[in-house]
Amino acid sequence: MEWIILMLVGFAIVFFLIVSQEKMKEKEKQKLKARIDGGDLDAHIELGFFLIDKERKISEALQEFEKAYNMGINKPQSYFDFGVLLMNNADFAQAKNWLEIADKQGHKDAKSKLKDCQIKLAPKRTTADEPLEQTLGWIFTLLGGGGLIGTLVARDSAKYQLDGLAGYLGVSQGYKTTIDILFYVSIGVLLIGVVLLIIDYAKAKNTV
Repeated sequence: MEWIILMLVGFAIVFFLIVSQEKMKEKEKQKLKARIDGGDLDAHIELGFFLIDKERKISEALQEFEKAYNMGINKPQSYFDFGVLLMNNADFAQAKNWLEIADKQGHKDAKSKLKDCQIKLAPKRTTADEPLEQTLGWIFTLLGGGGLIGTLVARDSAKYQLDGLAGYLGVSQGYKTTIDILFYVSIGVLLIGVVLLIIDYAKAKNTV
């Protein structure tokens, strides 16, 4: 019987704390609204942070920040912090807008965060979007690499060695000549493929 009483007391305490916390939050919110009604424009920003931190109401917080900005309030640190909060909530499009505002108003760290936003907002390149340089680069690299391996194996064969020896004796060495040509062609094709892949990488990096 005692454990039931203790459990009920515990529930009552928890309920009381929750209700008290909600009342305190509402009281704080009403104070901020009263300051806004009294002409304190900075209270719009404070209310915006309250709405996103305490109540997770991002759309309502956004409205308060828009009011503050449209009224000409110059608060780069606040706009920067709001942008970072939006990034943490994965709202990168809105975060970009507020970080740009912070940057225009002179916040020193806004540019680096803007780059993070742009990376998040950049469309992911699919196989269908791969440029010609990348496709041809892989084709040339694979063909050149395969050809190079094949000719290296052939140059190490007994037939290649014998054909080379026959050349010194004035006998036709068609097999050796063919392998040598293919060897240098493969190197050229491989180099073309590598260059194309480097060009593709540079283009992809510049688009971020």
